[in-house]
Formats: sequence, C-alpha cells, structure tokens
Amino acid sequence: MKTITKTFDVFNYTELNQTAKNKAVIDQINFYIEYISYENMEEFMQKAVDKMEEMKTPWFLNEVLYFDHREEMENDILLNEYLYLENGEMYNDNEEN
Repeated sequence: MKTITKTFDVFNYTELNQTAKNKAVIDQINFYIEYISYENMEEFMQKAVDKMEEMKTPWFLNEVLYFDHREEMENDILLNEYLYLENGEMYNDNEEN
C-alpha cells in the first residue's frame, strides 16, 4: 500500500489576483443560475431575471449580474468565506483534485 498526500495552496477571495477574482465571480453567478431556484434567489437576482425575461433576452443574465451586480456577488463570496486555488477555481476539500 502507498499513501499519497497532496498539498494545495488555497486563498480567500481577497488574496486572488484580478483574473482569478473574475473567474470566481463568474463561477458563482453560473452556480446561482444553474442550481438556485427563482424563489430562493436574492431579490437583486430576481429583479435581474425579471428584467431579462421582460426584455426577452434571458441569455444576458450572466452579463447583467456580472457587470451590474458584481459587488453583491463578491459580498456573497466573502460572507461564505469560500477558498480558491490560485487560478480562481473554488477549492473543495471533499473531492480529489
């Protein structure tokens, strides 16, 4: 039997460079859009969904959240104290990397 231990440098959001922060925000937006029901979304997200539906352009939701609501998305990231790899990919200690 052989035991292999991997180590990773992990960073909180504020320690990431700008490119990695951009990836973290985009990934957070994609997560909300794909996995969070409308009823469970924050009010600002519901308003963005409603606006895109009203304009018949739901494919722009990611961009609206990224450019118009980035601060709210970053606050959510900071509140949850997520950890990231250097490239901005969220670190998950429950899976093998």
